[in-house]
Amino acid sequence: MEKLAHCPVHRKRPVEYVCPTCDNLPLCDACKQEHASETGHALENCKEVGLALMRQCIQDVSGKLANGMAKGLRKALKELEDGILREIDRFQKSCIQTEELRNMQKLDSEGRYAEIYFYAKALFVGGAMNEVAMGELSKRLRETLDKASAGLKKLLSQFAAAAQYKPAFDAYKKDEVLALKGESNVISALKSADMSKFKAVYINLRGGIGDHVASELASCLQTHPVSALYLASYNISDAGAKVLAQAAFRGKSLSAFCIRCDDISDAGAEAVAEAARNSRSLTTLYLHCWKISDFGAAAVAQAVKDCLLSVFHLESGRISDSGATAVAQAVKDCPLSAFCLWGSEIWDAEAIAVAVMDCPLSAFYLGSNKISDRMAASVAEILSSGECASTLSAL
Repeated sequence: MEKLAHCPVHRKRPVEYVCPTCDNLPLCDACKQEHASETGHALENCKEVGLALMRQCIQDVSGKLANGMAKGLRKALKELEDGILREIDRFQKSCIQTEELRNMQKLDSEGRYAEIYFYAKALFVGGAMNEVAMGELSKRLRETLDKASAGLKKLLSQFAAAAQYKPAFDAYKKDEVLALKGESNVISALKSADMSKFKAVYINLRGGIGDHVASELASCLQTHPVSALYLASYNISDAGAKVLAQAAFRGKSLSAFCIRCDDISDAGAEAVAEAARNSRSLTTLYLHCWKISDFGAAAVAQAVKDCLLSVFHLESGRISDSGATAVAQAVKDCPLSAFCLWGSEIWDAEAIAVAVMDCPLSAFYLGSNKISDRMAASVAEILSSGECASTLSAL
């Protein structure tokens, strides 16, 4: 690839322009004027056209993934795409890191743009990307993003979670959601809030006052139940989770129950399960609790197996293959549109896929587990043979 980055005539000069009319003839700045005056051909700037084509490639891939997705998924994917494009702008000197472009490390910056130009051109056939090119670019984008900034890595790691519970809140107008963030004055804000005005509560705390907030929130919900609840905080104990779940589900109208706290264990999961058992309104269940094991996960799944659940999202670091399979078996008869077991110890996912393959899934996530590429391919094949093949848009 190095020969493409340097002028074939002035070998020490980087390629800066290409003549599409002359079979993509590479030209340096010195050759540019002479070639243009002799032929009258329009030239393309490697930097401008190369980066523009790579952006178009990324947008084509993202657009294909977004087609048919729910509003929340499309929004999350747009954020992801924007993050990728920002990284390209930030890392223009190294840009897309691929097998073919590793020699770019030895070249000057304008030479790199020539490499990008020819690589991007190769991805397009007749003005559109083919399926093979799309798959290859998706793979290489992931490799690139692995080396990207911490902010973008965070965006990637939270992609599935953000896409799952947020749609439950998108259904409400802004003034119908009590949204509290940070830590200061949360308790007093809850005490003074006119809960009759709100249909949803979204609280995201950074401090360690989780149990105090859970207790105060439970008191509010006793008299004014809501339809959607999200609480993220440190130091929510099993007892705090129990009090909150009992109050939240008492109103019989809760459609989304979302709680994020690493301190909740199997005892807290059991309490949530008991409160949610046979709920006829629950459609979204999101639990980010790293201490929940197979036992707690199974208890939750068994409790909601008869609910009209469309989103089941559990993040825990202690769920095994057998535990995950038991969870999938329990909820397989729910009208699931999204199924997620994130960040556990799952190696063999075939039985999980078999259990939910006939659900109307639009999203199936087993991210941050121990699943190999071969196992992932097998899972994809299983899902493609089930009823969900016509609805699945994110895997």
